Order: sequence, then structure tokens, then C-alpha cells
Amino acid sequence: MLCLTARAAVAADVWFNDVGALPRIRDDDRLALVEHARAALQGKMADFPARLREDASPRIVFLSVGDDKAPARVVMGRGAGLGAAIDAAIKAVDAGDATFVKLDLVDQVTAYTIRSTLLPAWQRGVHGLAFAADRPFAWLPGQIVALGLLDDKSQLMLDRLPVDPRINSLRGARKVRLFRFTTVDMYADDAGSKLLVHGHEPFITASPAEYELAARRAADYLARNVDQEGRFIYHYRANDDTALKKYNILRHAGSIYAMLEVYELTHDEALLETANRALRYLKKQVRTLKREDRHIDVIVERKSFKIGGNALAVLALVKYVEVTGNRRDLEQAQRLAELMPALQGDDGRYVIHKGNHPDGSNTGFVSGYYPGEAMFALMKLYAADHDERWLKCAQRNAHYLDAVRDKDKPIERLPPDQWLMYGLDQLYRERPKPSYLDHARRIAAAIRAPQHTRPRWRDWYGGYDSPPRSTPTSTRSEGLCAAYALLRDHGDDPHQALSARVAAELGARFALRCQYRRANAMYLPDPARCEGGVGARLDRPDIRIDYVQHAISAWLGVARILREQDAIPQR
Repeated sequence: MLCLTARAAVAADVWFNDVGALPRIRDDDRLALVEHARAALQGKMADFPARLREDASPRIVFLSVGDDKAPARVVMGRGAGLGAAIDAAIKAVDAGDATFVKLDLVDQVTAYTIRSTLLPAWQRGVHGLAFAADRPFAWLPGQIVALGLLDDKSQLMLDRLPVDPRINSLRGARKVRLFRFTTVDMYADDAGSKLLVHGHEPFITASPAEYELAARRAADYLARNVDQEGRFIYHYRANDDTALKKYNILRHAGSIYAMLEVYELTHDEALLETANRALRYLKKQVRTLKREDRHIDVIVERKSFKIGGNALAVLALVKYVEVTGNRRDLEQAQRLAELMPALQGDDGRYVIHKGNHPDGSNTGFVSGYYPGEAMFALMKLYAADHDERWLKCAQRNAHYLDAVRDKDKPIERLPPDQWLMYGLDQLYRERPKPSYLDHARRIAAAIRAPQHTRPRWRDWYGGYDSPPRSTPTSTRSEGLCAAYALLRDHGDDPHQALSARVAAELGARFALRCQYRRANAMYLPDPARCEGGVGARLDRPDIRIDYVQHAISAWLGVARILREQDAIPQR
């Protein structure tokens, strides 16, 4: 193995208690370091950055090496200076097929002595973990997430640690010495090298093409996870390679809609065929509900029907008509849409959100999102068949939501409802009414307010919640895209439209960080299976079809805006 760094001295006794903070390393030097390591593993020459050759402080580095077929192999290098530490790691690697290389430089280290397995001041996905030198084990932040070593409360999961006497002794120890550390990380493969933040690509900017590529990858993930019956693998827990059995037919319909959005962009016939298979499964869930001497089609799951389930089924069927020109399912969409006016009260509200089948009785469940889903579905159906019943039903519901449900609510209490935003955008264009525009403006303000724009951690930027979650972020970006289009075309304050657009893109960039690619999937049991999927959070490798669905819609919405306008000013 060629070792091409400037320094060859190795201090194998270096441990985390010896390591001080790294000096500031320029971005080009960071890229040069990982390119140097990859070249050395391949037996090639690559320069070691001149500015770092004189570093002689105690250093610890990690090299993660591998391909797409199995979890990455991780080795540690320790030495006097970055050059020596990287050389030590290179010598420890049995490179094999090193399709990619990730290099982590240990930066900030904090020592703790704990008396329980609840780790102090820990941020999963940000902090690595090491024990004292007498138990020489250490894990990178990404490994901790992938292996599930910490639960949401930062409780150390001892049963997931390696089987080793030195680890087993932790169970009976009264005090345990450990280290919390952060790293500076970068990545290289055949496509080139890139900087990472906590194992993720930072996406400080993103082009329309990058958003569209992410959407195609996400649609490929959905397509790979549709079985021959047309049913999705609904919830995949990536850290233990387990598909959970729970299902949700409403999200099944929404995922078909997202796949058809991508088909509209790509005209990929294989994707369309898979969406067709999922549509066939959806239509098999249709049952008849008798209500006031009328027979209405409903989507039934676990002996119940939902306004939202029918609405998203209508949306999927109408989208198929829209993108293919084949009107075969329009009649089925109309029969499903009949549920909305049938369940609408005189004041415009839906008197049943979820009912029992077959008797039609009310379960009492009320969703804040079903009315918006119904409005958007009815407006899309109206665009396809021009039946005034759907338009009038949407108008009555819009009046109820604005004049009753959301009347006088402070901004912070308004629902961040992307479906309602879609619906109001479509409704206003057919029947302009100032209250629709004002309602959309207020919801857009409510969505923007809690967005992370000065977060503690850089990769939280643009997200919502703490820690930020992918789906609430994606859905808010969807709503903001609809708000932007409406306010741009019909608003009287250009700043409001621009604010919606900026926030939409910031959220879409956060969702990009949550999508699995080689760099952030490498420690999972089956990295290839995760490709294109979208995790629940940066630090939680659960992939559910609605996480993927909403990310697709957000990315395509932002891409359309950026293709229509110049790129927004960057942070």
C-alpha cells in the first residue's frame, strides 16, 4: 500500500483525550485530503495539502470504504499530525473494491464520566461516541444512527453494541468514561469529491436539474417497492432492514399521484406501468356505501372510509387522465368524488371525516387535512370534466374553512395545510374571491414563521421542528409553492410571493439532505435498498412512502418555480 503523506511517524497511543480541536481547514484542502486517501488506496499518487504537512498535534481520523453492496468498512487512524493519522488508517484498510471513500477528521472532543446509560447533551447524527482507551471502541455519528446505538432520549442501547468482554463489563460498571466528538467529513468516488456536513451533502444551493433528479430517484424507490399485487412496501426500517406490516391506503393513493408527477416529467413507461399496477390495487379497495337511498363508492381500509382517502384516490385517478390522455378512470373518479357533497353540511363543513363501513356511521375522527385534500381533488376533477357540482362543493367548503374554522385564529394556530393551499390556488383561478387570497396569504405566513433559519446545526437549516423532520418540511414547501404561484399572479405585494418562494426552496434543500444516496446510506445494512428513499429525519433511517411522496411534490414544485424565474438569492 502506497503511503503518500508528508509525515510517517505514528503515535498509536493517541486517544480521544489527547486530541485538540482541528485548525480551520480550507474547503479545497478538505477535498484534497479525501482525494489523497482514495488515490493511496488505489495505489496512485495524489498530493497531500502543503498547508497541513507541518501539523504534528495528536490526531484521530476515520476512513469509511466500500461499494453499494454492503455496509462500509470503517477503520481508525491515529498519529502525530493529520498526515500520520491518515497514513495509519490507509495501512489498516483492506481496500477491496473501494468504490467510495469517506474521510472523517475528529474535531471537538468532550469527556464525560457517566453513572447510567443515558448520555449527556447528545445530538444523534451529530456526535460520535468513544469509550476510554481500556475499551478502545468508537463509532462515527452516522454509524450510531445506522446501528441504532442511541434511542430518541440518548439512551445507550447496550444490546446493540459489539459482543466483547470489554463492552459487556459496561453493564455492571458504576462509572463509565466516554468521549463525545464531532468530525469534519468529506467524500470521494468516481464522480469526484464533495464536502459533507454530518454525513450529508449540504446542498447550500440546488439547481432545477438537481431537484428533478432527486424526484426521479425517489420515484424509482417507490417503483422498486411495489409488489406484483400493486401494494407498496409501506414502511421500511432501514437500520435493521425490516419492512413493517402497517398500511395506509390514503398514502398509497398519494404516492401514486407523486409517481405520476414524475412520469409527467420523464415519460418513463416502466414507471407508468408500475403506477398502473398500484392504481389497480387501489381500485380493488372500492366498496359501495348506501346513504339516503344513494349508492356511493368509497375506498375502504380496515372497515372504514375517509374523506381524505376518497380525495387522494380521485387525485391519483385524475392525474392519470391528465398525464396520459386516457380517460378510462374518469368515471371511477367521479363516483368517488360523490362522497364529498354527500357528506357536506349546509354550512360547508364535512359532517363525517371518517366513517364505518358498511353502515356509514361516524367514527368521530376529525382531520385538519381532509377538507383541503377534498378541495384540491374536486378542483382537479372539475378541470377534467367541468362539472359544476365539484366547483360548488369546493366553494362551500372554502367558505366554511375561512369564515368559521380559521376565522380570527392567530397566525401561529393556523394549520400548515399544503392541500388547502393547492385547493385555494386552483379555486381562486376559477372563481376569484378576495377571501381565498387572504386565507392563502395567512397560511403562508404561518408556514414560514417556525422555519429554521438560524439553527444550532448547519444541516437543520430550512427544516421544521427540533430535530427537523422531512415530511413536515416537504409538505410546507408544497404549500409555499402553491402560495407563491397564487401571490405572484394575483397578490398585490411582490415581497409576500418572494418570501414564500425563498422558504419553499430552503425546505426543499433540507429534504434533499434526507434523501438516501451513497454518502449517507453507507453504514446501513442494505445501502442499495435505500437509494432514493427519504428518511424521517436526518438522524432516523425510517423510510415511509408518504415521506417520499411529499418530497417528490416539493422538489418538482420548486424546480418548476426555478425554471420559470432566476434562482433566488442564496444565503
